Amino acid sequence: MSKFIVYLSVMIFATALLGVASAQGSDSFTLINAYFGSNGTVINPVPGQNSVPLTLVIESNQDKLLSNTSLELYNFNSGFKPINGQGSITEELPDVKPDQTFSITYYIDIPSYAREGTYYLDLEIEPNNTVSEEYTMLVPFIYGGVPSIKYTSDAPHLIPGEINNLTININDTGSGSVTSLQPYFSSEQPINGQNSSIPSIKVLSSPAKIGYLGVNQTVQENLSVYVPESAAGSIANIEITSKYLNYYGQQGMQNYTLSIPVEAPSNLVINETDSSAYLGKSTALAFKIENIGGSAVKSVVATLSTEVSGISITGNSTSYFTSIPAGSNVTYSPTIAVGPSVSEGGYAGTLDISYENQLGQQEQISYPIGFTAVGLTSLVTETPSVSAISEVGNVPIATVSGSLVDEGSGNAYYVTVYAYLKSNGKVIGSNSSYVGEIQLNSPMPFSVTVIPNTTNSNSFAAGFAGKGGFANKTGAFANRTTANKSAANSTDAAEPNYQNLTIEVYEKYQNSFSQNMVSTPETFAVPKPVAYNASAFAKYKVKTNNYTGYYVIAAVIIVIILAFAYRSKKSKSKKHRTGSVI
Repeated sequence: MSKFIVYLSVMIFATALLGVASAQGSDSFTLINAYFGSNGTVINPVPGQNSVPLTLVIESNQDKLLSNTSLELYNFNSGFKPINGQGSITEELPDVKPDQTFSITYYIDIPSYAREGTYYLDLEIEPNNTVSEEYTMLVPFIYGGVPSIKYTSDAPHLIPGEINNLTININDTGSGSVTSLQPYFSSEQPINGQNSSIPSIKVLSSPAKIGYLGVNQTVQENLSVYVPESAAGSIANIEITSKYLNYYGQQGMQNYTLSIPVEAPSNLVINETDSSAYLGKSTALAFKIENIGGSAVKSVVATLSTEVSGISITGNSTSYFTSIPAGSNVTYSPTIAVGPSVSEGGYAGTLDISYENQLGQQEQISYPIGFTAVGLTSLVTETPSVSAISEVGNVPIATVSGSLVDEGSGNAYYVTVYAYLKSNGKVIGSNSSYVGEIQLNSPMPFSVTVIPNTTNSNSFAAGFAGKGGFANKTGAFANRTTANKSAANSTDAAEPNYQNLTIEVYEKYQNSFSQNMVSTPETFAVPKPVAYNASAFAKYKVKTNNYTGYYVIAAVIIVIILAFAYRSKKSKSKKHRTGSVI
C-alpha cells in the first residue's frame, strides 16, 4: 500500500512537471510518468550505478491500432547515458491499441557525481515505422540521490568521571537531501577495550528533529553524556540511528557509530610552549612534557605526527628521554615544515608518548596537539618620496610618503609607521602615523611629517641672537648675549648637521595571530632645506612654543628700551657740555 502511495505521489509530481508534453506530441501521445524502476515499483539508484531501469508511462490518443512502433530516447546529458554507450536508445512495441496506456523501460547508467534534481531527455515516437507520423516530446525525470548522514564531534576526547557537553556536527555527505531528520543517540554498546560488565557512557539528552538537511550541508546539535571513571584510556562508542524522509518522500533509516577517545589517566601532561609554524618554512616547535605524578617515569618516547596535506615533520620526529623525575619536565622540539600551499590557520596533530611507569609497566597515551600556521609578512615601501620644507627657518621639517606593500604570505594588522629624522646619525625628531590593515599585495599609502625637537630648535634662537648687533652691550645682558653668541657659534659650526639629513622608517604591526612584529628599517636621504629665514623662524617660534617665543619678544623689547635710554642720556649730556662752552 505504501509503495502504491509513493508511486502515485511521484506520478502526480511528474505529471505536473510534464504538463507541456502532450502539446509537444500534438495530442497524439501523452507522457503520464517517468520514474526509476519498473512495473510500478520505484527505486532509488545510487550514484555510479549501472543498468538502472527508467520507465516511461505513455498514453496513446490514437483512434486506431499502431503496429511496429519505435520509441527513441535521446539527448542524454549531465552524465546520464544509455547502457549501449551511444547517444540514444530505442525500444520497439509490436502493437499499440487505440487509447491504450503502455509502459516502456530503458536501461541507463547513473554518473558517479549525480545529485538530486530534475533532468530532461527527448523522446521520438514513430508509429508503423512511418517517418511522416513521428511525434516528439520532452521527458523530465527526477533523480532523488542517496543521502549519507555522518556525525562528528568537536571534542577531541571525553573526560572520565564527568558530564561532557558535546557539540555534534551532522552532515549529509551523500547525493540526496533529507527532511524530518530525527537522530537517536544511545550507548548500549560497551566501550571499546572494556568487557560488558563495565558500564558504558550514558546519553543524557535527546537532539531535536531537523526539518531539512541538504547535500553537503551541516547542522549542529548539543549532546550531554556521562563518562564513568572506568572508561578512562578507552574509546567510547555512541550509536546513532537516523530516521528521515528522502527526496521522494520515502522513509529512510541509517545507522552510524561515533567513536570518541576517553582521556587516559597519566602522570604526564603536555604544555605547548611554542606551537606556531611559519608558512613556507621549517620551524622548530616546543612541547613541554611534565611529570605531575609522585614518582619518576622512564624510557619516555615522544613522536609527533600529522595528516594535514602540505605539512610534514622533518628530520627525526621521535625523541627519547631516559627518565622524567616527579615534578620535572623535558622539552620535545620537533621540526615541522609547512608548504606554501597551506593557508593560515589552526591545524591538528597527534603526540604519541610511551613510557615505563613506576611498576615497570609500559604505558602509551596520545594527545591531540594543535598548532598554528602563520604567514610571514614582508613590508616594503614602494615609490618612496622624501621632501624638506623651511617654513620655520632652516629647521629641516621632513615629510616621507609612499605606499606600503606586503609581499609576504600573511596580512599585517594595526600597522603604524614610525619615522626618525637624523642628522649625522643622531635623532633630532620623530613622528608616527597609523595606517591600519595591509593585505597581501595591496598597496596602502602613508605619509609622516617629522619636525625637530624643541631643544634642537632652540639652538637656532641662540644663533639668531648671536648674529644680531647686541654683542657690544655691557652688564648682565652682555653675559647672556655672550653665552648666546657662544651657543650661536657652536650652532654655526654644527650647521652641517642639518645638511647631512636622513629619515629612518619602520613599521610596527600584528600578524594574523596577534603577535607583535617590527619590520626592517629603511633609510632615505632628506633633501637640503632652503636658506635660513630669521623672520619666519621667529614667527614660528611665537606660534609654536609656549615660552621661547615670549622670551625672544621680551629680549627684543628690552634691547629697544635700553637703546632708547642710552640715546636719551647721551643727548642730555651733549647739551650740557655745549652750554658750558658758551
